[in-house]
Amino acid sequence: MTVHTRTACEQDRARCQFIEAGATPSLSYIDDTWTLFNAMPGGELIISMLDQEVGGYGQFSPLFGPYGWLEALRIHPDYQGKGLGKAIYRRYLEKMAEQDITAVGMYTGVANVVSKGLAERFGLSLRGRFAEYTCPVEEPLQASADFGFLPVPQPTRPLPGSPTGNFFVLNRTFYPAEPGALEHFAARGWLFEDGAGSRLIAGARFQPHKALHVAHLEGDDEKCLRFAQALAAEIGAAGLTAVRSVEDGEQDRLFQAQDFIRGAGELITLWLGL
Repeated sequence: MTVHTRTACEQDRARCQFIEAGATPSLSYIDDTWTLFNAMPGGELIISMLDQEVGGYGQFSPLFGPYGWLEALRIHPDYQGKGLGKAIYRRYLEKMAEQDITAVGMYTGVANVVSKGLAERFGLSLRGRFAEYTCPVEEPLQASADFGFLPVPQPTRPLPGSPTGNFFVLNRTFYPAEPGALEHFAARGWLFEDGAGSRLIAGARFQPHKALHVAHLEGDDEKCLRFAQALAAEIGAAGLTAVRSVEDGEQDRLFQAQDFIRGAGELITLWLGL
């Protein structure tokens, strides 16, 4: 039997949905990200095959500058342990070289030793442990415009320092807190400032109906969160989500005081070249 990879095509869509349902029945997004993944400049949705049977897939996504993201790797249970995941990682590293990307990362749950072990086999190493906080969106008392925040086309000032953990996280995508990050967020309309010293990064790479992801707070944190709640309600997001380093006690206290629920499990991110 031969394991090989190729680029996904439209005819693979239903099969990828089937693979996802078998591999991660409680975490589904391939249908919502299908167009995003397949149209992404420099990206590739990689199909992994055993002979002529499609058994898995994974996405290679450029982030900004020299950074890339390895995501959505799914192998159907019937094909696990047969080398399909390793084949995807080999293609990941080929894409890394083709795109002149010098650092790539991924995330998984802290208890997922198989996913962590596969990443480590290809040279990635642990760069941090993180907690995820969620809060349902309620009808806001104020409109988002009342808070004075506006999306800015360019950051007006650098970060006062790197966030604890050194990453900004949206949709469980870990963006290194490196030069170019703020410009990347601003270009996508995710960087907001109020002109009075407060600033936040909030947006969604995909599935905006599920959550508005709050990647950074600066200045008046409570005001930033109230604005995020109002904005989420206006765009139809069901909730707010934030991911922070488990070492960030200040943010942990803030989110729990604002009625966010901390997830029972932790997330970890592993990187190569960072």
